[in-house]
Amino acid sequence: MEKNTQTIKAGSANASVWLAGILLLAALGCNTLQRAIQPNNAETYFNNGKAYADEGDYDRAIAEYTQAIELEPDYAEAYYERGNAYNWNDDYSRAIADYDKAIELQPDFALPYYGRGTVYSIQGDYDRAIADFDKVTELQPDFIWSYFDRGVIYIELEDYERAIADYDKAIELQPDWAMAYNNRCWSYYQLGRYEEALPDCEKSIELDPDDSHTLDSRAFVYKALGRIDDAIKDFERIIELDQEPDLVARAEEQLRELKGK
Repeated sequence: MEKNTQTIKAGSANASVWLAGILLLAALGCNTLQRAIQPNNAETYFNNGKAYADEGDYDRAIAEYTQAIELEPDYAEAYYERGNAYNWNDDYSRAIADYDKAIELQPDFALPYYGRGTVYSIQGDYDRAIADFDKVTELQPDFIWSYFDRGVIYIELEDYERAIADYDKAIELQPDWAMAYNNRCWSYYQLGRYEEALPDCEKSIELDPDDSHTLDSRAFVYKALGRIDDAIKDFERIIELDQEPDLVARAEEQLRELKGK
């Protein structure tokens, strides 16, 4: 079977989605005013840090969270958010240390387990990642990303039945989630359950018509079902969209094979 080219981070389009616990600020101007009026308030530093993180300025966010922690050393949310900022700066050891501290201070706080799980996933430490995502589902059963990211790991481990179970739950919680349908489609494909795979690919494309990952998945399902003309159309569409070089290269290779060139 072909390997899916999606990665842990690729399943999450941007920081505000991938780290779903980050709360976006309504107006950055309010934070600017707070910085001037209340420079020594831990909550103000915390809110300033979230504003900088939302702007993608993770170094300044870290500095603000650090000020908040200095003023309030048991501020679990500040450790969690600083961990997110370290995570997005690819400073994984510091991210894990902050997630650990947030969990120590507030063991029933689900989001630090999720953040730590994403770091373990990136590092390929799948057993620890799964354990953390398991904890998230225990503490916050409606947190959809723990099911999605755990499903990605199960796909990497070729444990497709467990992946399907996680995407079943993700889709139950968010029925319009195109990526979840795509990943469940791919899992069915890997198990040779092509007739079950196709409706999920179709649903994913209905929700996100120009997603190359789903077009790639559906093309392979069509190929397995003997629908070669349909597979060719999907591979050609991937090349036309030109979203990801790896998918384009694979589509070109498949077209040479299918067209006999």
